[in-house]
Amino acid sequence: STFDNSYVGLHAVSNYVKLLLMLPRTVTYTDGVEGAAFADQVYTVRNGSDTPAYEGSLRRKGYVFQGWEPEVAEKVYADVTYTATWAEGFTVTYSDGAEGKAFETQEYDVIKDGPTPAFQGTPARANYVFKGWLPEVAETVTKDVNYVAQWLQQRQGSVQVPLHYGKRA
Repeated sequence: STFDNSYVGLHAVSNYVKLLLMLPRTVTYTDGVEGAAFADQVYTVRNGSDTPAYEGSLRRKGYVFQGWEPEVAEKVYADVTYTATWAEGFTVTYSDGAEGKAFETQEYDVIKDGPTPAFQGTPARANYVFKGWLPEVAETVTKDVNYVAQWLQQRQGSVQVPLHYGKRA
């Protein structure tokens, strides 16, 4: 009868959907530069699962990570490879000039000719007054640069001795 055929057809479709959902899918993250930045990360997940996140550093000397191509989907419904995209860039470093005694070094990857990122926080060091950065912080980033904190030592009485650490960049 017609009812029996519809039921069998619906049952077959239902089983097909269940089978599709059980299929393993492969998600690959690649650096797009033959392993120069990082080794491929490959995940095997069930069809319809959340897309696993890339784990690790997205740093590459001379470049700034721009995103994934194609854009990472929320769920996995097919095998997919996400390729990192890069723009030419430089590293901006803020160091304390006191071997880490004042603050932890801050590093930022910035695209070429992009704005120089600001130091996060307030440079502070016991018994010293912060006097600025050497070299002077530029508006835009045109090369790798290390900005070194300059300190003025506070002593008993009114004598102050300027201390300069690091090299001019």
